[in-house]
Order: sequence, then structure tokens, then C-alpha cells
Amino acid sequence: MKHWPWGVAMGLSTAIAFGVTGVTPVWGEAIPAYRQIAQSPEDMATALLLVLEAQNALESGEDSQAEIEAALAKLAQAIPGLEAIGAPTLNLQVIAHYLSGVGHRRLRANPQALASYQRALQLSEHLTPEAAQELRGKVLNGIGLVYSDQGEITTALQFLEPALEHHRAISDRPEEAATLTNLGAVYAQLGEHRQALTLYQQALRIYQSLDDPLGQGNLLNNIGLVYHHLGEQRQALDSWQQALNVGRSLGNRRLEAASVSNLALIADGEQRRAGLGEALSHYQALGDRLHQGHILNNIGAFYAEQGNFPQALNHYQQALERLRGVGDRQGEAMSLANIASVQQRQGELTTALATIEQAIALIEELRGAIAHPNLRQTYFSRQQDYYQFYTDLLMQLHQQNPGQGYDVRAFHGSERSRARSLIDLIAEAQLDLRSSNQPALQPLLAQEREILAAIRSAEQQLIQRLHLGNSPNEGGQTRIRQEFATEIRQLNQQLDNVVAQIRRQNPAHSDLQYPEPLTLQQIQQQVLDEDTVLLQYSLHPGQSYLWLVSKTGHQTYILPPQGEIEANARLFYNNIISSRCSRAANAAACLHRTLNSPGSALYEQLLGPVGHALAGKRLLIVPDGVLHYIPFAALPLPSDASEETYRPLIMGHEMLHAPSGTAIASQRRRLAQRPPAPKDLAILADPVFSSDDPRITGRSETPTPPENTAISLSALLSRAALDRSLCIPGDGLAPLPGTRQEAQTLINLVPGDSVRSAFDFDANQDWFNSTALGDYRTLWLATHGCIDSQNPELSGLVLSLFDRNGQPQSESFLRLNQIFNLQLNADLVVLSACQTGLGEDIKGEGMVGMTRGFMYAGAKQVVVSLWDVNDQTTAELMGEFYATMQEGKPAAEALRTAKLSLWERYQDPRLWAAFILQGDWQ
Repeated sequence: MKHWPWGVAMGLSTAIAFGVTGVTPVWGEAIPAYRQIAQSPEDMATALLLVLEAQNALESGEDSQAEIEAALAKLAQAIPGLEAIGAPTLNLQVIAHYLSGVGHRRLRANPQALASYQRALQLSEHLTPEAAQELRGKVLNGIGLVYSDQGEITTALQFLEPALEHHRAISDRPEEAATLTNLGAVYAQLGEHRQALTLYQQALRIYQSLDDPLGQGNLLNNIGLVYHHLGEQRQALDSWQQALNVGRSLGNRRLEAASVSNLALIADGEQRRAGLGEALSHYQALGDRLHQGHILNNIGAFYAEQGNFPQALNHYQQALERLRGVGDRQGEAMSLANIASVQQRQGELTTALATIEQAIALIEELRGAIAHPNLRQTYFSRQQDYYQFYTDLLMQLHQQNPGQGYDVRAFHGSERSRARSLIDLIAEAQLDLRSSNQPALQPLLAQEREILAAIRSAEQQLIQRLHLGNSPNEGGQTRIRQEFATEIRQLNQQLDNVVAQIRRQNPAHSDLQYPEPLTLQQIQQQVLDEDTVLLQYSLHPGQSYLWLVSKTGHQTYILPPQGEIEANARLFYNNIISSRCSRAANAAACLHRTLNSPGSALYEQLLGPVGHALAGKRLLIVPDGVLHYIPFAALPLPSDASEETYRPLIMGHEMLHAPSGTAIASQRRRLAQRPPAPKDLAILADPVFSSDDPRITGRSETPTPPENTAISLSALLSRAALDRSLCIPGDGLAPLPGTRQEAQTLINLVPGDSVRSAFDFDANQDWFNSTALGDYRTLWLATHGCIDSQNPELSGLVLSLFDRNGQPQSESFLRLNQIFNLQLNADLVVLSACQTGLGEDIKGEGMVGMTRGFMYAGAKQVVVSLWDVNDQTTAELMGEFYATMQEGKPAAEALRTAKLSLWERYQDPRLWAAFILQGDWQ
């Protein structure tokens, strides 16, 4: 198996280590004068001198362990004297405790650092407001750094963000830059590299304006790391080389060490080993055990790649000792994983298994400490290599020792790595986080409403700028949309912070117990029935896996590597969405030519080993990676090569998709006691998207939508340019007259007093606000969807953009955060729009988009689409789907019946296979 080079990817971020700037700029000059007047340890001048000397040492930037310990000794001598003098020295006491926190953190003595910072924070409450404002910002920054060091990201942000506010309030530019740097490092630690880059660049501009070369050098190192993680190696190299030049010109050993180490990340062979060795020497001289640990991990990775396993193991174990000693739990997990990878390559599989399980236990602990769902999700997505290695190792043991249950343990490892954030959200959905009975929450709830109003205002202003008055040219429109996207991202970041505070301050949330992922046996007992089998896929570079689980048994299969499956999946998807076989004289023969080759190969890879065991079964599919985009229903069944026919998999099976078996069980438990909704159908269709829509002028004709344009799977998997245009209003969205026909067909199937509908200008936010959606068993939304995979919070459903007078509607989108806040009692939500099943494909979470928003809001099942659907045939499909449900058929059976009907009519899966059903079929 391929070596797992985590250590190679570890860079060194220096600026997070520097939080001591500008306590009192002239103190260094004052030291000689105070030294002359100091007479005894109790004198204020003597105590002040000790504090000044300690600060001078800590701010030098060349703080070896000996120098830090000497500074801490001076502070330990000064603090009792200051306390003896009392109130006149209160300001100085705060500074002394703060500096003590700085020194202890430099030594990675985090408990002592935290105690010093908290004492400083406590004392600062008794200072004048002006003095407290300056010092509290520094102390909050220091506390945030300690929690960041410990991997407690949410807690770190709770202190760093208010620290930034304090510094900005008093225009303390150096401390503002330092805190921006520290915030950037936290977001980089989470994998939010674009957000980190934005924060770093803000800090760099401040340091440039202050003519602070050390600050600039530290930032250039961090910026280089972001570029490295983003795959932009030329920019990374330039940034690190600039940082190295600054470090050498200043004679700053710490900055030089970090720069040399980072440059070694992209060096080869002996140059890389030499660079790491030089950096290690610097950090040993400085007594910096944290960075020694990370360098030792990188050196271990170098030797592992050379096949020198004893040297690799030696360096990894040294790294583990140092990182464990300074309390860096993320670094400890990385070292354990590196050790496990060497043990596995040496054939010590059971020893490697025990080691990687220790690493995963740490990852689970760190994940649980992150309160904010989005940050927890981002963090967990970055840890998927641990679980992938764990699964590979267990399956290797299974192949050597069949029948000993290693494949069952591998399934559980796979389940532990899936959709954990969604499972947590389902658990949280049982709480009323915004209860009006919690007075302490009211200011936060008011702040939340203000931010949401600002988002709505920004959207309305955008539509006005694009559609009213002098319409800007294409370049001007692009600039306007970019400005809008930036503003919305900033507002959503503020909203995320407020929601996180609401969660933290709600007593019910602190008592919440998140569910553990289910074992294979528990899924058999709690999820499956006699008619349903689970197909759970896990795609890995070396080989992939399929678990076939029934109510009473299971089988595990080795599949081809991820790359081979992806190649056929992309070809199959692209051939479907570009197909025009419905217009061919012999549609079946056309489909045989275009789909059977890639489709048959994909069927053989994914289902060939288990086809014999699927007869007559409902298929519950848990996909992975690219398989989230694949319409399994359209896979061609095996046939005689001489037959020019196309027989899709839907002929023999009902099908559902799920993010994980545990997610199905969690939602089932949550909704088990919910009474049924009293009414049938709430439906929204055919909104007004354009200012020149005939309905605005009173004309009766309806514009004809343009022909759908196919988008390749490769484009969907790298959606940056596409997404930015999709989720910003005013892009000339095509009208959807077929949705009116679709809606009217459905309305005619239910009693008038059991349906609520909205068309045209009424298909707006007011409809959601005024409709008791919890009264309806089915919610049907037939409109455009917009999916932004880079910024999921911008995803949503497009409502009517204009009112009857052609003026922009004040609320023209149903954004993802609003979907989460809907109060639904729906057995089924249908998103009859284009690409509503897509989203951001996050490792370990799957497709993160609107589906999980509706599930959180209370939907039992959600129907979504995988590509741009045809307006007319979608109306036919949905009409037959709902009509079959009205006959008492379950949604999965009804959707299969409707698809088969359109297959018989048109053959071409482009017209019927886009829609998939997600959720619980029972």
C-alpha cells in the first residue's frame, strides 16, 4: 500500500506564536532609569524593572528556552511585590500576568499560561475603561492562542474574535494585525484556506503600513502555507523565499527556521533533508519543542519515502514524544498515524491497527470539542485520511484472516467517517435553540434578525443595480456581482458567529448527547427490513470497497481503485446529459451505442459482484465521492452484446440514496412520534425571474425557455466559475412555464381545502412566512435552484424576483440558512428544479447542499435532481409520481413507477433519471 505522507504536508506557521506587541512602546528605553532608582524587591520601581526586562526578553523574537525561563523568573519575583503595593500597581499586575501567560505558552505549558491569562483578565475588570480596553484585547488574544494550540478551535474563536473588536475599537493597528494573523492560522488549521488567506492579507497590509518587517516576514510564511495547501506552489515558493530573506536580514533565527522548513516542503532529495535538518537545529537552539516535533515528523516522512523504516520510525517517535509533551493533540494524532503507516509497511498489521486507533480516538475527541457545525464539518473533512487508512488496514487484515470480523470493523470505520455533521444536526433539530423562554438569548436573536435583514437588503440592491436604470456592461455586471458575493460572505460569517453563540448559550444544547455511528449489526436491526439491502461504497486510491448488507447477513467486496471507477462514472454521466437519443429514429439502438459501453463497465465495477443477490430488493445506496453524481437507476443491466437494447436498472428495483445508515436511523428516531400533518400539499411554481417578463406588463403570452445546455461532470466537480453566477440573482434565469402545468396537475389530484399554492409574483418569501408549512404532508417547490459549492451558504431556491409593478422583491431567495429554520412536518419535499441534489462534495460528509437543510427542518424524504432537467418532461414525470402516491403507494415505489413510464415513452435517461429520492422509505 502507498505510504501515507502526512508529515510531508506539515508546514510551520510562525506568526501565531507572536502575540506580544506594543504593550508600552518606550519601556525598553526606560529600563536604565528604573534600574538606577530601584532599592528593594518591594519597591514599585524594582517590580516595574523586572516586568520591563521580562517583556523586553519576550518581545525580542529570539526567545530560547533559557531566556523565556529567565523572563518568567523575573515575573514570578515581580508579581508578589506588585500585589503587596496594591491598587496603584493594578495596571502593571495585569501586564505581568499577561506576560507570564505569553512565556508559559512559548514553553507550551498551556495550563500555567491559561491560569496567568485568566488572572490578567480577572484583574482587568477593575481597570479604567480606557486601560481595560487595550489590555483585555491582548489577554483575549493570548487565551485564544492557548485554546488554538490545544486544538479547541471553537473556544479559540470565542476569544480571538472579541480581541479583534477590542483592538479595532482603539485603533491599535499592531495588535489588530497580530490578531488577524492568529485568526487566519485558526481557519487554516480548519482547512478554510481561502478565509485564512483573506485574514492574512488584511494583516499583511497593516504590517506594510507600519513598516514592520518582522510582521511581514511572519505573514509571508503563513501566506505561503495557504498557497501550498491550495496547490499554488509558485506563489508559495515566492512567499517563503521573501520570508527567508526578511529573516536573514533581521538575523531572526525563528523566522529563518520556519522559512527554511517551509521551503523544504517543495524541495527534493538531499536538499529537502538538509533544509529540514537546518530548521531542526534552529528550533533546538531556541528550545522550541512544538516546532521540533513537526520538523521531526517531516524528517520521518523523508526517510519513509526512501524506504528507511528504522530511521523513519525513530524520528516519528521523537516527534510523538515532543508533541505529546507540549499538549499538541492534533500533532500527536499525526505522529501516531505516521508511526502506524510505517508499522503497516513493515507487516506489523495488528500493531499498526492499535496505533491508528489511538490516533482516531484523538481525532474524535478534537472533533467533539468544536461547537460550530460548519467548523466541525470542515475539520472532520480534513481528517478523512485517518479513517481511510484505518479501513484499508482492516480490509488488509480481513484478506489475510477471513472470518475474524475485520470486514465488519472496516464497515464501522467507514460508517464513523460519514455524514457526522448531518447526524449531529439531526440530533440538534430536536432542540428549540431559539426559545422565547430564554431571555439571555434575546440580544443574540435580535442580532440574528438584523443580519438576515441585511442579507435581504443586499440582494434587493443587487437586483436594482442590475435591472433598473442604466444597465451596466458585462464588465460592470461582473464587478457588481463580485461585490455582492463578498458582502454576502461577510454577512454569513457574522451570522455563523451569532448562531454559534446561540448554541453555546442555550442550556439545552449543553446537555445534548450526540449519537454514535451505528455498527453493522445495529444497522441491520434499526434500519433495514426484509425487502431492503444496503449498498455502501468507499472509494480509495489503491482499491475500493462495497459492503452489501441485508437484514440477516452481509458480504464485503473489493472493487477497482477510485481512479478507474471515476473514469467510467464521468463518461457515463457526460454521455447521459449530452444524449439526444429521444429524437433518434431508434432510441434504444442510440442509447445502446452511447450508454452501454461506459454504463456496462460502471455496472460491472459497482454491481457486478453483487447482482445475483439483488433480485427483488429495494436498494438503499450510500455513495462515495463521484458516485453522488451517478443516477444508479440508469445503469444498463447486463445484456447480450448482439442486442441493440437499453434496459436500465430501475426495471428491477426501487432505489433510495442516503448519506449513511446512521443518518437514516437518527432521522427515523427523531420523527417516530410525530403526528401526521393534516393537509396534503403546499406547492410553489412558476415565479417571475426577469424584469421584462410578459406577466409584468400584463401580456398573457409566456416566454419560451431556451434549450437546456449540458454541463459535464468535470465542470460540476470544479464549479467555481459556474457557481458564482448560478447563485447570484439577475443572471437571466429562464422562465419555467412547465412548472405551472406540473403544479396544476398535482392540485387537481387533491381536495381544494387541503392544498395551498403560489404562482407568479406570489411565489415569494411572503408565502413561506404566511403559510403554516407544518400543516402539509408534501412540500413541492418547482423553481430554479442555485448551488454554490465554494460558499454553500449562498445556495438556495430562487423565488419571484419582481413584483407586479416590475420592482425587485425584497426577499427573492430562500437561502440555505432559511431552509434550516423552516418548521416542517413533511413526509416528502420535492425540489423540482435543476441540480438541486448537488452541492459541495465534502470528504466524510458527501454532498452538502439543500437536502440536509430540508432534513434538518423536518422532511422525512427529499426528491432532488442531478442535472438540468427538461421543463416539459419533468412536468410529466412529477404528475405521474404524485398521482401514484395519491393511490397510496410509497414515494420510492411511486417514483420508480413514474420513471418506468417515461422510460417506456422516451427511453432516454436524460429525461427521466435525474431525480433521486433521499431519506427514509418506511
